[in-house]
Amino acid sequence: MSINCRNAIEYEIEQIISFSDVPEDYSHAKSVKKWVLKFKPNADWTLQIAAFAHDIERALPQRKVIRSNFSDYNDFKNAHAINSAKVVQEILDKYPLSREAKNKILSLIKNHELGQNEDSDLVILKDADSLSFFENNLLAYAERNDESEILSRMMWGYKRLSSRARQIVKEFHYENEKLNEFLQLTILMRRSVIHKIHGVGPVLFERSYKAKHLNISIRPFKVVRVAVPVGFSFKKAERFVKSKIEWIKRHQKKIKQAELENESILKNSDEINRSEARKILVSRLNELAEKNGFEFGRVFIRCQKTLWGSCSRKNNISLNVQIVRLPDDLRDYVILHELVHTRIKNHSREFWFELDRYVGNAKKMRNKLKGFKIGYHTDLFI
Repeated sequence: MSINCRNAIEYEIEQIISFSDVPEDYSHAKSVKKWVLKFKPNADWTLQIAAFAHDIERALPQRKVIRSNFSDYNDFKNAHAINSAKVVQEILDKYPLSREAKNKILSLIKNHELGQNEDSDLVILKDADSLSFFENNLLAYAERNDESEILSRMMWGYKRLSSRARQIVKEFHYENEKLNEFLQLTILMRRSVIHKIHGVGPVLFERSYKAKHLNISIRPFKVVRVAVPVGFSFKKAERFVKSKIEWIKRHQKKIKQAELENESILKNSDEINRSEARKILVSRLNELAEKNGFEFGRVFIRCQKTLWGSCSRKNNISLNVQIVRLPDDLRDYVILHELVHTRIKNHSREFWFELDRYVGNAKKMRNKLKGFKIGYHTDLFI
């Protein structure tokens, strides 16, 4: 097939997608193609065109599949994929394309949502599609849907990822802290479930190998969490939560007030010069890392509501800009806490023993830190 023919097909597809009523459709199409080429730099034209055109039916208001017409989400996604393939077939039929190339493009598009075969190009396309959703589409999706729908969609997208792509998603970070929380919940889905309970909202039921009893936690800026001990089913835990709905609602009301106070504290606190704060924190981070032989990746300075700091799997360190308000010893404690996480990714005895080596009495410093507020909650680390 000639270059002119390929260009004509690409142009016709682009003209449809670029005028979609869904704002993120065009950027999503380009993003999926980008991820495909990251995974397979030598991807052939059929895979690239399938990546770009896979959601084309959404850009045609009179033809697109409507979510509300399906009770099952998988049925909806399958109908959407088949419909997109039909639209693309109508375009391809206008051009002298080989049957082999046409069949491959249509097969990839038909199966890009639910396809289960081991075709390597299909795996790449599905990974690229979901990674683009998390990277490109999620913010806009969150603006249009409630929390329960957002969580369900994130979990559906994460579940279809390969192990390689899941490692990539784990490094994503959003300015919207609620989405960061939802991403962590999504990553935990293999040992947790989320149910929307009337009057309470989304509730995370999470398997705990330490808990001896069912335990309900209600914390600011978090969904209700239930620690489920080994031996208890999630169904039994859900019945327990439903028996405690009035108790939960009373405490949710108190927590909501605390969240409002938190927002007020952050809004009315003295303005921090973030540029100056970054210089101070990054400089001290580098000093302590060099002094104690730590290595880390990238550094992020953020204004977070509940976290003093965090350390990712790739050893990227995030520090709260408000750390500059802390006394020097606590400032060092927070930074060293995250540096130790570059070696130990949990809060085991080994972690606290290691941290003691650098700060003296780590538990004592942790308790001292509780006297300083980020806003409402102070002692959370990841």
